Amino acid sequence: MKKKIIILLLIVVIAGLICFMFFNKPFDYSSKFALSSERTLAISDNEIIDTLKDEKNILFEDLTNILKIRSNGFFAVVSKSGKVYTNSSFDSELTKWEDIKDVAVGYMHIVGLKEDGTLVAKGENKVGQCNVQKFKDVKEVKAGAFHTVCLSKSGKIFNVGRNEEGQRNFDGWEDVSSIECGPFSTYGIRKDGSILTTEKSKKYDFSQFENIKELSVSLKHVVGVKKDGTVVATGDNTYGQCDLQDLKNVASVKAGTNHTIVVFKDGSMKGFGKNDKGQTEVEKWNIKI
Repeated sequence: MKKKIIILLLIVVIAGLICFMFFNKPFDYSSKFALSSERTLAISDNEIIDTLKDEKNILFEDLTNILKIRSNGFFAVVSKSGKVYTNSSFDSELTKWEDIKDVAVGYMHIVGLKEDGTLVAKGENKVGQCNVQKFKDVKEVKAGAFHTVCLSKSGKIFNVGRNEEGQRNFDGWEDVSSIECGPFSTYGIRKDGSILTTEKSKKYDFSQFENIKELSVSLKHVVGVKKDGTVVATGDNTYGQCDLQDLKNVASVKAGTNHTIVVFKDGSMKGFGKNDKGQTEVEKWNIKI
């Protein structure tokens, strides 16, 4: 009898741990908002909200199941059904894609990551930025202006496209758990929270970029969220887009050319930087889980 009670208690404890891990999994706010140079978009209450209020948005199918939204000139939405919808000129071709779980958007190309770890791409391919079909076992893909970088499940980094600024010069990178691209640069986040970068400009000071869990890179500045919910930033600060040092409880950040948008752990949002198009007016927004 005592043995049965012990077994029952173990089952209850294990079930409790599984439930705790499942229900306390951090919500992926980063997949619910996007920035371009003069625009901020987000998903809230099953709708796309846009700082360009007078611009008509596309009516996306399966909106309630949106997983990802990315923006870099044009934006893309991926639904749980694995379909991709964009506001690009080749949207009709993209809707033929299937089993997509994430996308990476460059200046004039888009790459889709499929559930099986393979990639598809569409758009401008003058420097080979769309030549990704040979890559396998991919867990993450990012796009710069004219280059594409992906990280495999085994930690190997694959890349194609332009390299005039050295954005593909990352031989020797090890222990990379996540990647990010700027328009003309590539970044890696190591498992210990330190970062790697191909960026050589002396305009950036990465000395405070430690214990990083997420990066966002614009043409002019770089922002990082630390594991403790604080934020670091470096680069151009003409419009105050890097004035983020006093923030706490931050879940995710995105960097536009001259502005930064922050999402806090409760889903509330705040904008910093240039606001000539209303791109930082997001304080009334909330990304609800």
